[in-house]
Amino acid sequence: MKTTENAAGRYADIDNWSTRELVDGMVESQFTAIAAVSGARADLAKAIDAIAERLGRTGRLIYLGAGTSGRIGAQDGAELPPTFNWPYERAVTLMAGGPGALVKAVENAEDSITAAAMGL
Repeated sequence: MKTTENAAGRYADIDNWSTRELVDGMVESQFTAIAAVSGARADLAKAIDAIAERLGRTGRLIYLGAGTSGRIGAQDGAELPPTFNWPYERAVTLMAGGPGALVKAVENAEDSITAAAMGL
């Protein structure tokens, strides 16, 4: 099973790549992502419609994340009210490791069952 936690063999020696090879690798990875998303377009459209219906006028957007992707989610959530007039109380951000993890890494917080139950 392929996971995001394992390094891709394709990039094992990336620190030895030339600048051109690095650029080619970045472009290649974007095409790989586009191909993956393209194959899921119908399912994505169904999911978007279901989410929009569920949110309606009272639903909440809950951002739950860890590490860098969690921080990016928190930034997105913070931008909803001023940019889209989304009610602050309907944009909830939860970060593994607690609010302090937004500015200082809390390693392995995403794997802690007890911290999750405490809302950290």
